[in-house]
Amino acid sequence: MSVVTIYPLMKRITNWPQAVLGQSSWWVGPQRVYPSSQGLAFNWGALLGWSAVAGTVEWSVCLPLYAGGVCWTLVYDSIYAHQVCLSFCFVFDFELNTLFFLKDKVDDVQVGIRSTALLFAEQSRPILTGLTASTLSLISYAGYLNSQGEPFYLGVGLATIQLARVLYRTDFNNRPSCWKGFVGCGWAGFWIWMGALGDYVMLLSFS
Repeated sequence: MSVVTIYPLMKRITNWPQAVLGQSSWWVGPQRVYPSSQGLAFNWGALLGWSAVAGTVEWSVCLPLYAGGVCWTLVYDSIYAHQVCLSFCFVFDFELNTLFFLKDKVDDVQVGIRSTALLFAEQSRPILTGLTASTLSLISYAGYLNSQGEPFYLGVGLATIQLARVLYRTDFNNRPSCWKGFVGCGWAGFWIWMGALGDYVMLLSFS
């Protein structure tokens, strides 16, 4: 948990604090991959989960899964970072019937706060698209090495559609849109989890 505690400090040291802390962990076992909602800080579950079940770590499966989790963290946490550093004002969204208090990205720069949102800037969409492709490729590769079945890949396919929709629709200069995109990334994890669960149920039914 030491990585978690230094996360706030990382915002003043590196442009990549999102790589240090994330909300996606992966628990894996020798039979199947299981994503769970929860970067370097939490994706260690890919290593811990396998070793807890099997007593050792299958690095060929766990490392690409871990790397895929880190890339996924960079995607949704960068979207989140965009929505917390917009213009300094009160904005009432009539569609959502919500009053938002926003702050300027320039203010973050002036006080020394760093993030991938500021680093990627206007190139956020293509960069996050590349990270999304890396996420899905690495998770699929880990599934292949772990002999996952068709339901798992169906889940990955649905996650691909979800993330593509998020990246296409998110306006990185609009806070409600960024929040919606951030939440939408979580649904991608849900679909992969459902695919893994379906795969596990199918495995049990044939065993």
